[in-house]
Amino acid sequence: MRPSGSIALALLIFGLTPLSARAESVPVTAIRFGHDAERVRIVLDLAAATPFTWDSAADGRHLTVTLVGIDPMKSLVFAAVLNGVVAVPLVLLIGRIASDRKVMHAHASGRLSRMMLLATFVVMAVCALALFLQARRISLARLFGFRLLNPGVVLMQGVRFFLAALPLVLFCFWLVRLVMGEEPESQEIVKYFTDAAQRSDYRRVLLAGGMAALVAPVAEEFLFRGYFYGVLKRYMGAVPAMLFTAALFAAIHMSAPVFFPLFVLAVCLTLAYEATGSLLVPMLMHAFFNSVMLAAMFYSAHHS
Repeated sequence: MRPSGSIALALLIFGLTPLSARAESVPVTAIRFGHDAERVRIVLDLAAATPFTWDSAADGRHLTVTLVGIDPMKSLVFAAVLNGVVAVPLVLLIGRIASDRKVMHAHASGRLSRMMLLATFVVMAVCALALFLQARRISLARLFGFRLLNPGVVLMQGVRFFLAALPLVLFCFWLVRLVMGEEPESQEIVKYFTDAAQRSDYRRVLLAGGMAALVAPVAEEFLFRGYFYGVLKRYMGAVPAMLFTAALFAAIHMSAPVFFPLFVLAVCLTLAYEATGSLLVPMLMHAFFNSVMLAAMFYSAHHS
């Protein structure tokens, strides 16, 4: 290649030539380039003959991807996956900073923002784990027993284990209240739901209720009983793994007074998972428990 050709190619790569690599300007993404002079000459001829626009320095990067022979679609998928995985801890960090009044002062996040950020973090973490398992060719349906029981059996077992666990968990809540001498501090989503119920703001009630009764049970069971318990069980044994994941489950709710009741609930959920082999059963139990708690709070808010 002549020196002038090398200079022109370098200019194209670093984005100094007003050339857009988008499909509507120069269709270079459809061509697989090597480093031979003939193919580079074709690109330069296309650039010279095609009307161009210049939007950003990203055009130079797009052309670089094409020239070095990287599959654009694979690059796009890889970048999207990497972005999704990296975003998980960043969302949690952003939520912590946004809710810190020492940093944000009067612009600190409210209850709804904190609740939505926490839900986003949990869902994104679950999706990242699911993607990791799929990448390892692990069937989620087989691993978590989604097809092990038919829907009727799942419903029956979920109700059965829920009714067995509910008195024990309620007793733990009563015991904590008796020891503390007052009502334990509520979680953010509980405060948001109670405030909405007292104001008869049914849109907010449905939003908080949907997150607590549908999104949270599925995401948390997948994360704690499905992934953490399953992995730790292989290295620690069933009982230590159950106790550790139960403690982690209770701790992540960030409310010290309800740690013990939530710990007991998590143990019951794990036992139900072990007894049935299907993660759908503890998911259903969790959804029932949250729904009952929300119904009780809604009734209390309207009759207090």
